[in-house]
Amino acid sequence: MNIDRLLEILTFLLQNDRVSAPYLAAKLGVNRRTIIRDIEILCQAGIPVFTYRGVGGGIAIAKDFKFDYSVLTTGELGGIIAALKGVGSSPERSRMVQTPDKMRG
Repeated sequence: MNIDRLLEILTFLLQNDRVSAPYLAAKLGVNRRTIIRDIEILCQAGIPVFTYRGVGGGIAIAKDFKFDYSVLTTGELGGIIAALKGVGSSPERSRMVQTPDKMRG
């Protein structure tokens, strides 16, 4: 299990309506099965992640889900903020730039 990858998946799902496992796998440099295992881990942790089959299917997180950042230490939160600043391509970066500010409260 790679906690950094799990956080990347969680962040990506929070910022997008629905995404396919192959897309996430390619984006994160792992295979599709790894993504499926990571989604199972997120579900076991109580994060409401859903999968949809068929055309237009994919992976999504419940619309009303809010991540409780109070469970993180200051160091962990700082690491996530630093990681968010360092990831993403140009179109994604515009959305991700706002995320660290939101996380600070």
